[in-house]
Amino acid sequence: MPPQVILPEKSGTYKFILIQFHEQSYLRCSRIPVGYHRDILERFMHELEVSGISYQEDELKISGGWVKVDLESRTMNFYGESSVFGRFDEARLREAVRLSGIRLNIE
Repeated sequence: MPPQVILPEKSGTYKFILIQFHEQSYLRCSRIPVGYHRDILERFMHELEVSGISYQEDELKISGGWVKVDLESRTMNFYGESSVFGRFDEARLREAVRLSGIRLNIE
């Protein structure tokens, strides 16, 4: 399976999606400070395909928003919602981030 959390390489503000797939939660951020939530989803679906995991898109429960990342302090501030996928589930977000060593704040 792909890693549950993939962080951006630089501090900044990004769009993110939270994906629920087979009882696991996955967090993915955009690679650039702008872009579309759908682009992040397509990158995740490619990860599944490369891993040899078959899926139907309707098996993926997707939500999203914005995140301000500070890699120096290892904190992430989550807020807002995706206009396409809706607001993220806070409990699922905490579950995905729990093992990453990142402190998270939710607005």
